Amino acid sequence: MRKKLVSFICAAVMMAAIPMQANAAELTNVNGVSIETADYSDSYFLEDGSAEGIAKGIEQRGSIIDTATVQISNLGKGDIGIIIETLAHVECDKIKNIAILQRQEDGKWVEVSRYIYDAKKEDFPTEDLSGMTNEFTVKNQKTGYYYRVVGVHYVESNGKGQSFMTKTDGIKITEYGD
Repeated sequence: MRKKLVSFICAAVMMAAIPMQANAAELTNVNGVSIETADYSDSYFLEDGSAEGIAKGIEQRGSIIDTATVQISNLGKGDIGIIIETLAHVECDKIKNIAILQRQEDGKWVEVSRYIYDAKKEDFPTEDLSGMTNEFTVKNQKTGYYYRVVGVHYVESNGKGQSFMTKTDGIKITEYGD
């Protein structure tokens, strides 16, 4: 009877765990730095017609990145506003933001351009390097198409690295903006 009860409890625990979603990151070692890579991005349309993708730290203790966001907006006349931001729980040795602008053509997302921003603690020795925000405008893009931004957020701190990927929903870029 006791074996049946233990078997039943084990089976019940296993069945309860099956529908749970677990976010697990992959750990790799690159040039002596342990890197945690994850894609935990949610995308939202905002009231102003722009779109935002956001990823939040998967574990509060031990995780380096707190929040990673990317945003796209229609500025009109084929101009696109982009914001990419990476915020960390701790001071970092290095932060890298990569914003990849994509356009939807024939149902597929095609890379239009890539923007890379780096910051190193050695370049800012008297400042706290625990976050980086980059805001810029991409001018003269084809109107009438949907565009989105894929963000790659990378940080290093004390020999450990972590990266998240975010992406926005696609928004239609028009001649007149939002």
